[in-house]
Amino acid sequence: MGDRLLAARKTACADGDPEVVDVRFAPSTAPWRPVDVPPRLAEAVRTYLREAELAYGAFDFAEDADGTWWFLECNQAGQFGFVEVDTGQPIARTIARWLAGTPPRGPARHADRCGSAVP
Repeated sequence: MGDRLLAARKTACADGDPEVVDVRFAPSTAPWRPVDVPPRLAEAVRTYLREAELAYGAFDFAEDADGTWWFLECNQAGQFGFVEVDTGQPIARTIARWLAGTPPRGPARHADRCGSAVP
């Protein structure tokens, strides 16, 4: 929401099928853990949201053994409760505060479908 990015990682089993890149479908007992988003990737996510005129997006990435994050998809209404439970990140609270906040000051380029100002 806004400039705040809350990210989490779930590690797949070491002996899992290497063809299964989405941990939601791979067996794993590892919990979701908070993770910092690399600065270049954070800027790319913000650009995507701005260009797509989205206030929120649940982005899915796969990270390879070399640490490269591969973009899979952006869910405009993606679920986050299961991540919040494991990580303790204040995802719902951050969204609620954004929704209850005042619109940005200054001229807006246009309004999105909900009437919110989009810079």
